[in-house]
Order: sequence, then C-alpha cells, then structure tokens
Amino acid sequence: MSAIGVTAMPFGYYTFLRLVLCASRGVGCYVAVQSRSQAWPWVYGVGCLLYNPLIPVHLGRGAKGTWILLNAAAVALLWIGVYLLRSRPRDGVDGGV
Repeated sequence: MSAIGVTAMPFGYYTFLRLVLCASRGVGCYVAVQSRSQAWPWVYGVGCLLYNPLIPVHLGRGAKGTWILLNAAAVALLWIGVYLLRSRPRDGVDGGV
C-alpha cells in the first residue's frame, strides 16, 4: 500500500493509508509492550504518531522525497520489529514445552 502512495492518488486514499499504517504501528506497539521490549514500543509509537489520520504531520510542499524516505524507513523498521519480536519469548509462554 505504501508503494502505491508514491504515485498520484486521491486524497481519500492517503487518509485510508494513514489509518492502516497508524493501526499497524499501534498493534506493533502493543505487541512490543507485551513482550517487554525496551526500544520497540517507542519505535512503533513514533510511527503511530507520524501516520495518525486525526492530526496529520505535514512536511510542506516539495517534501515528497522526504516522505518516500520516511516510508521506506518505516517499512524496514516494521519488518525488522516483526522479526525480532516474533523470535522473543513472551511471558507465560514456554514454547510449547
């Protein structure tokens, strides 16, 4: 979805994209807190604030290149966090043993 956002799309698409990205970061933040991570709740929390649809962050005209870099970094951090948090054991889960 983020890759499509680089092209010219209607305003409603970008609002929907912000909603999806904010929700995914919110879920990531919750999972990171549950796994007692120190840094990942902050990473996901900042992403949630950056992509929130209620109070959008505007970087001004001509900032499309900045948004492209932010989106690429956000996607990379999302997947790195998913990988690292999935490999971390949660409280009360003993791995099926």
